[in-house]
Formats: sequence, structure tokens, C-alpha cells
Amino acid sequence: MKKGISKTIIFYGIGIALTGLTYLIFGPGSGHGPGLYILIPFLTVLIGLFWTGSTISNYFFKNKTDERKGFIYSQLTVFVLVIGTVFYIRNESKLPDSDSDEKYEIVAGDKGDTTTVTYNGQTIYLKVKDSVHFDRRDSLAATMK
Repeated sequence: MKKGISKTIIFYGIGIALTGLTYLIFGPGSGHGPGLYILIPFLTVLIGLFWTGSTISNYFFKNKTDERKGFIYSQLTVFVLVIGTVFYIRNESKLPDSDSDEKYEIVAGDKGDTTTVTYNGQTIYLKVKDSVHFDRRDSLAATMK
């Protein structure tokens, strides 16, 4: 049984070491996706899954050895840990609700003969008495995009 567990530890240890080495050589990747290093753990778990399947079939249809039994138990433990880690990361990495949405503020005011309309602190309409000095209300839709 110890031999099967040690094979699993060596296999996944090599996978982790290759992942770290790939990360050091190629870097973390770009901003729009993960780097090349993420491929190594994926392939390690995939190969481990196929290896476990063949070991389970050999265990039940050929001979039942303690080595295969230890290998199956340790591989199933690794798969449970990997799936649990993925679900934990997925649950904890949800984007928080933020109040950083842009708020549009339009303020209209008049003082004496002057009428102003400001949009987010910028004056978009200014009228003094009967004369309109500038009117950028039409470009307001372009400003909101």
C-alpha cells in the first residue's frame, strides 16, 4: 500500500515541480488569460485520472494487490482535494458588489438673469438674459457613452 501512495506522491510532486518551473521560465501570462503554466497541472490531473481508471480495472479484473489499493485510495484523495479546491476558489472569487458605477449628475440652476445646466461638474448650457452663450445639450448623449 505504501508503494502505491509513494507513486502518487512522486507523480504529483513532479507535476507541481514542472508547473513551478514552467511559471518561472514563461511567466504568469498576460492580462487576458492564464499563462502556459496552467496547462501542466491540468495535464497532470488528466493523466492521473486515466492512470487511476486503468489501475481500478486491473485491480478488479486482474489481481488485487496492496500497491494498487494504496494507489487508488491516494489518487481518489487527490481528486477530491482538486475538485474541492476548484469549487472553493470558484465560490470565493466572485466579484464584489461595487458602488463604483459612474453616476450621472445633471444640475440646473438660475441666478438672476443667468441660467446654467451642469453635467458632472461641466457647464453644458449657459444663458444670460435672452442670449444663449453655449448649448452642448445635444452632445450629452455622446458624453454618456
